[in-house]
Amino acid sequence: MSEVNVIIPCFNTHDFLDQTLESLRNQTFKNFTVTIVNDGSDRLETLDYLRGLPSDVKVLNQENKGLSAARNAGIELSECEYVLPLDSDDYLDKDFIKKALWELKNNENISFCFSLIRLEGEASGTLVKSYNFFQQLFLNQMPYCMLIKKSAWKFVGGYDESMKKGYEDWEFNIKLGEAGFKAKQIDEALFHYRVRSNGMLLGLSSKLHGSLWREIQHRHKNLYKFTSIIRLWWEWKFKEQTYPTFIMLGLFIMHKLTSDKIFSIIFGQVMRFSHSRRLTNSLSRNRG
Repeated sequence: MSEVNVIIPCFNTHDFLDQTLESLRNQTFKNFTVTIVNDGSDRLETLDYLRGLPSDVKVLNQENKGLSAARNAGIELSECEYVLPLDSDDYLDKDFIKKALWELKNNENISFCFSLIRLEGEASGTLVKSYNFFQQLFLNQMPYCMLIKKSAWKFVGGYDESMKKGYEDWEFNIKLGEAGFKAKQIDEALFHYRVRSNGMLLGLSSKLHGSLWREIQHRHKNLYKFTSIIRLWWEWKFKEQTYPTFIMLGLFIMHKLTSDKIFSIIFGQVMRFSHSRRLTNSLSRNRG
């Protein structure tokens, strides 16, 4: 039986799937399976593409339910001990699965593992972050693409399928940390993320940040109590941090005092500046 199941949701997006699948065929670790969850695609070109895939790629068809439901469906049916969500326009370095699996097998207290992010498309460079669960409450410190023990996914109830507007991965990551599951970061850029003009990094979708973060806080009320924030800060204050604590608390207070719309505008500006400073290469726009 395969040890790892790569789960790829697909909704009318097959334009980059060749590159995604090629990166999986080139993995140095071979004992894994690939499942594409067709989330109700109705684009004829996409349907033809999926029908033409080789037999070693399993295609699971369902009606359109959204990204979270597609990931959950693929993971639920998996018989593998480890699962790896991967979107249809992103891809992996050849050693991603091998190195992430090694970390999980050699660290009993680790339940999920991720790498640094190599940006592609409308931005370039390596996005450097550090996992710190205290900071995870204020900003998502992990990519969606990470190798996870299926038992951890099951314990927290999977991805929240009601979060259809985004941040389902952030909320899922908070659930993992809240349940006591630990993460390991590989200090290499083994995950290639394609940046689009409507993505979070370039800020065009950040107009929803305020309302979506408020939803997350509502789902995890106990974590966002003042006493819990102080306790988590104390537990994690000596761990590596992506941003100073005063920035995290400043965002939290600002969010409490302003409307979602105003906060989202301010947040978008701050994040664009921050990401441009944190990339190991200069942020570059695709000028067509």
